[in-house]
Amino acid sequence: MITNIINPLLQAVSFISVWYLYQTMSKVKPLQGHLLLLFLSYVAAASYFSLVKIVVDPLLFLVADLALVKERSFYHRLLYAFYPTILFDMATRLLSIVIIPHVSHIKGDITLNTSLHILTYILAPLIIYLMLKIFAVDLNQVSSLDEVWARRNWLRSTAFLAVYYVFFTVIHGLNSNPYDS
Repeated sequence: MITNIINPLLQAVSFISVWYLYQTMSKVKPLQGHLLLLFLSYVAAASYFSLVKIVVDPLLFLVADLALVKERSFYHRLLYAFYPTILFDMATRLLSIVIIPHVSHIKGDITLNTSLHILTYILAPLIIYLMLKIFAVDLNQVSSLDEVWARRNWLRSTAFLAVYYVFFTVIHGLNSNPYDS
């Protein structure tokens, strides 16, 4: 019962973070009604398809970009759809697999602990902010860059997504061994 309430709340926090990144990069400012519809669609889809959330998120933002902006290159659309979701997913995984387990000396899957899982979603925007500051990434400049840059960086971010997704999935699997006592 409690997870039926918590998961949509976590997805709402996820949407707010990813939307902020998307909006900063793409300069899209939809009407209030469109934003509410997008928010509700995101929370419903991400809650229902939680196992494949990393695929659902970019697809939803790609559809939103197609609906909200008529004139935009395909690679800019892909970059705006994938980059914010990659950053948010990377931050939550970094928190749940590396940072929180080592700080709290917990061995195993912290996502099974509801309060720590909530903490990863709450702290994710802070981790994203720190990563962007450390690597000096200015998301405001992304919308003014040309299509060649967008294509090259979308391909890089997609390759990075695949590598880190496999890496963190393996690390996550090693850390959540059910046979550890």
